[in-house]
Amino acid sequence: MKRVTKILRVESVDVVRDPATTTSLRESKDQDTKETAMTLEELKAKHPELYAQVVKEGRDAGLEEAKGDEKTKQLEQELAEEKAKVAGFESAAKDAERQSEVAKLLKESQIPEDARTEQLAESLEKAKTVEDAKAILGVAEAQYLKAAGKPRSDERGSSGDQKTMTVEETARVVKG
Repeated sequence: MKRVTKILRVESVDVVRDPATTTSLRESKDQDTKETAMTLEELKAKHPELYAQVVKEGRDAGLEEAKGDEKTKQLEQELAEEKAKVAGFESAAKDAERQSEVAKLLKESQIPEDARTEQLAESLEKAKTVEDAKAILGVAEAQYLKAAGKPRSDERGSSGDQKTMTVEETARVVKG
């Protein structure tokens, strides 16, 4: 057995805090430890220094934490604005569909165009639903037919469920 008495040259030095055996490539003081995945919260709690290093490297690479950074706030604001636009478009589409149905009902009514008043048009415009518009139109049609001395026909449209309302009831429907 030879004995080392002198070191002539050193290429590198490794300092090992907890030395282990040299029986394998993976060695540690505690051989039974298995690697497991960790969430960022677990990493931050168990290894705050490593978490800080990961965050620093992420920032250095042009990445930022999702919470609180300016880009995320800007994107969230843009998303909210786009959602508001979509809601506006959906509302406008529903209004247009309602107006189209009301126009169809008015066309199918027994009230001639020259007898349709501005008040009737405003009442129909204010109606929140097609059913409200049907009720308003039913009252107006009944009033017109009565004033004209004509019998009322209940065969308007496919509903067949005409409802007679007083002017006060019609006003309540329009006002909501």
